[in-house]
Amino acid sequence: MASFLHSLFFGCFGRKRRSNSYERIPSNIPPRRSAIGAVRVVIQAANIQSKLLKPRPFVRLRVQGREEIATISPAKDRTYSANWFYEPKYLLVYSLDERLEFEVMNHHKIVQPRLIGQAMFPLYYLDGDMKKIGEERTIFKHSESPKGTILFDVFYYPAGMAYEKPPSSKTGIVSLHIQEVRHFKWDLYSEQPIKLSVTTSLGWNSPLIHHTVPSYFIDPPMWNSTFEFLCFDRSSTVVLKIVDGESSKTSAIYGHISVPLQELLAAEDGREWWPLSGCPGGELKVTAEWRPLEADSYP
Repeated sequence: MASFLHSLFFGCFGRKRRSNSYERIPSNIPPRRSAIGAVRVVIQAANIQSKLLKPRPFVRLRVQGREEIATISPAKDRTYSANWFYEPKYLLVYSLDERLEFEVMNHHKIVQPRLIGQAMFPLYYLDGDMKKIGEERTIFKHSESPKGTILFDVFYYPAGMAYEKPPSSKTGIVSLHIQEVRHFKWDLYSEQPIKLSVTTSLGWNSPLIHHTVPSYFIDPPMWNSTFEFLCFDRSSTVVLKIVDGESSKTSAIYGHISVPLQELLAAEDGREWWPLSGCPGGELKVTAEWRPLEADSYP
C-alpha cells in the first residue's frame, strides 16, 4: 500500500515532476467553505473527428467556474488520436455539486490555441463510488455536432478532520493563514514601499502558490489571507516573502521566513509569530492546519 500511495503522490505540488496543481484562493478574507477533498484525473485519450488538417491536441482541465486551469501537454505529433496516460492532474473539490470541465484544444506555435470541443463530468457521480475508470464523454463545440470523444479516469479522495498536530499521513490539504506583521523594520537603504504583499512558495525558487492582496504600509500591515493547497510531502519548506505590493516587476524583498511545513503544522504552545530574515526586524503571524486525505479508502 505504501508503495502504491507513493506512486500516486510523489512530493508536494510545485516540484518538477508535478504540475502546478495547487488551488489558489486570491482573496484577503477566509474562504467561505473548505475543500472537502481532492480529485485525481488521468486523461487517457482524445479521439477527434475533423476533416481539416490533423490537430496537435492538448487538454485544459478545471472545475467549472474557477479560474485555475490544469493543462495536459500537447501531443508530440499531429494526430486525431492522442494519448496522455503518464500525466495525472489533481484539483481540490469544494462540493460534489461541481463539474469537471474538459477543453480539448489545438496547439499552434504562432497563433492562439483553437478550441476543438468541450466535455463535462458532474462530480456527484463520485458520491458513493469514489473512482470512475474508463469514463468516455462526447466533446462538443458550442451547439454544433459532436467533435469526438475524450476518455479519462477520476479518483476522489475525501478530506478528514483538521488536526492541530498532524498524524502520520503524508498526504493532506493545508490551510495557511497569513495575518499580519509586527515590529517591522525595513532596510533604510531601500525606499519605503506604499503597499506590501506576501508571496508563498514551497522552496525559495519554486513557483508561487499564493500572492496576497496588497496591504497599505500601516502599523501593522495586515493581510488576513487564507488559502488552501494540496500537499504530498510534509517535509517541504514554506517560504513567505514580503514584497512590493504595487509592482509585480520589482524583485525587492523586504523580509522573509522559511519554515519547514512540519514545524509550522506542529507549532507548540500555539505559536503564531515567526521572526523575519533579510530585514532589520519584525515578525510575521502565520498559522497552518492539516487535514489528511483518505487516500487509502480503496486499493
